[in-house]
Amino acid sequence: MEEGKALQKRYVFALDPDILKRYNDFLAGRDPKTLEQFSGEGLSRHTLELIIFQRALHEGVCGCVVIYEPWGAVTSHARQIAEVRSGRLVSNPVAGFGNDPRYDDLIFLSDPILHAEDFSVGLYTHFERQDVLSLQNPDAVRDLRFTASASWLVDVAVIEDYGFKFVPADSWGSAIRMITVNRADVMMQPISNESDFGMVVNDEGDKFLPIPGIKLNFHADRRFFVSEKHPDGAEFLDVLNRGIEKLEATGFLRRGHIAAGVIDQRIQDWTEIK
Repeated sequence: MEEGKALQKRYVFALDPDILKRYNDFLAGRDPKTLEQFSGEGLSRHTLELIIFQRALHEGVCGCVVIYEPWGAVTSHARQIAEVRSGRLVSNPVAGFGNDPRYDDLIFLSDPILHAEDFSVGLYTHFERQDVLSLQNPDAVRDLRFTASASWLVDVAVIEDYGFKFVPADSWGSAIRMITVNRADVMMQPISNESDFGMVVNDEGDKFLPIPGIKLNFHADRRFFVSEKHPDGAEFLDVLNRGIEKLEATGFLRRGHIAAGVIDQRIQDWTEIK
């Protein structure tokens, strides 16, 4: 801890052990607070956000020490939000979408680390659904049936904002099955890193592909969420935002999201639905 800096404290955040391992593997001993180059294997959105969180606090002149440790029990994002809302945690190093209604009460939102206009998703369907994959006219997307779990509040909000036809699912598996049996047509997913943009969606090996050449602006930004009730909350938010402003100005945030594939330059020429 450094004299003259804000928040001379230690903050411990429990993380999914798999995400924490990928974070440590990517850093390979490098200091996230001073990282400039994104070389290395395994950079993902989650890994990047853990780095941005540390780096933003450092750039915001925080004297705090941030420690990541594996959680002792599986903790959902909803539980993490509840911990922050209650004031038991000051924040969470994995960001969320700014339009998530669960952040409406007792939570501050940071400035965006990813702007809504920079985040597009693919419209994924079963690889055998050629009736969907053969679409070439973006206007035809308006006739498709979108599915998502009813608990995916942000996805549901995006679908409703666009006015798409919505077929609610009970779970991820339910959404997959409905598309496979033609009760729904597509689901919104970040573009896969695979060369054909495909993803295996279940243990049975079912493969989903995006409609070629068409992407959808997800209409939501990414922000860190900070507790209003925690005694350090307001100051923590101020420090975090100062750092985010600096990282935005230097291009660090955009470079990181490109390196992580969140801003996927392979699809920059695809027709975007906004």
